Amino acid sequence: MIPTLLFGKKKNERKEKIIHPSEVKEGMLVKIPISWFRHPFLTSNVKIKNKNQIEKIKNLDIPYVICIYDEEKDLVNGKSADPCNDTDEPLVEPNLEAVPSDEQSLPPLSTSYTTKIPAKVHHVKIQKCRKLYDKTLVEVKHLIKGVLSFSEDAVQETSEMMEKMVKILLEDPSAMMFLVNAKKKTEQIFHHALNTCILGLLLGRAEKLSAETLHFLGMGILFHDIGKIRIPKSILYKEAPLTKSEKIFLQQHPQYGVELVSRINNFPEEAVKIIFQHHELLDGTGYPKGLKGKQIPILTRIATVVNIYDNYCNRRKVEESLTPHTALARMYKKLSKKLDRKLLEKFIRILGIYPPGTIVLLNNDIYGIVVGKTSDSQHKPLILLYDPSVPASKAPIISLEEEKDLKIVKSLRPSDLPEKVFYYLNPPLRIAYMVDSLEKM
Repeated sequence: MIPTLLFGKKKNERKEKIIHPSEVKEGMLVKIPISWFRHPFLTSNVKIKNKNQIEKIKNLDIPYVICIYDEEKDLVNGKSADPCNDTDEPLVEPNLEAVPSDEQSLPPLSTSYTTKIPAKVHHVKIQKCRKLYDKTLVEVKHLIKGVLSFSEDAVQETSEMMEKMVKILLEDPSAMMFLVNAKKKTEQIFHHALNTCILGLLLGRAEKLSAETLHFLGMGILFHDIGKIRIPKSILYKEAPLTKSEKIFLQQHPQYGVELVSRINNFPEEAVKIIFQHHELLDGTGYPKGLKGKQIPILTRIATVVNIYDNYCNRRKVEESLTPHTALARMYKKLSKKLDRKLLEKFIRILGIYPPGTIVLLNNDIYGIVVGKTSDSQHKPLILLYDPSVPASKAPIISLEEEKDLKIVKSLRPSDLPEKVFYYLNPPLRIAYMVDSLEKM
């Protein structure tokens, strides 16, 4: 259960509380905190009449919903009752300084910020990256399905795509990486494949790998989880902890992946190794062989870093996902002996201390979301700001490299945001990245 935050009184004495989707009950009036075209209901305010509606809300894969109630009308035995909380757990009092209520006035942008590149240009770039991501995702879906049917043509098409991607990335070392708003829950496996492939190629480039080696790296990472197709969904999507036998079964997916791709004559051997070894760890605690140190090749080490990062940021249950900033911090603090530390440090330099997708609070009390990285500085990303004076589509985008007086005070989770800021910034349910120069593909 996530902490229940009380936003305060609304018009007609109505109150609102943030609750987890699993806490939704029949009889509640709830508000869905995403745009109406992203959910199956006619309006965003839904009166819960049956279990089917509850299941639809749970399947949206959102971190919370807003329960609405009228304190004067909802009475039990003459006392005010809270229909949004029918558990015996104590409510967590909100920190109103950290999470302003709707009645509190959020600070306006008192300064006109400027950067070397106008915000309008950045908005255009972000939109282009999103379209490119969606287009590439369709291609990745086609390629993975082709390999699952043992198509040599699919392997050749993948090879050609990798060749183009590697060539463009090597020719444009100043290419910028942007956050992409990827929300399709049903295609999580394809999002993961594309995300890790792009991140792996960027890390491989930073490691100064040759074009040919990057080519094999990209192919291996793109198909690293293909063996999961043989894992029963009852295990793959199980919410309760796996039993010992289920864990052993799940850990067979690297071997299953190798068995699948080995049936295709032209699948590169270097990529097969990545599929088989991507869960190996330097301290020998990985699987399937428990390899240690130098037994694990550089391409596998790269695949392992980006795989863990994307799994941290994009867990199947969205409310359990880590923020990009927290994911990197946890990897650096807790996994330094399991991962290649030098590669991990390079990965952090690529993404920045505050990677795209990180929600931040600045020292002028303005909220924002990191949408890109503009320089080698780890603390000065590109940030889209919350500015209620303009539509979200025209929100100012600033570079902390240019705004010398601004700095990030802390990173936040989506559930930490005031309701109207959440709507405005529209943080993605799935963290995904695309590099602007890849639009040349």
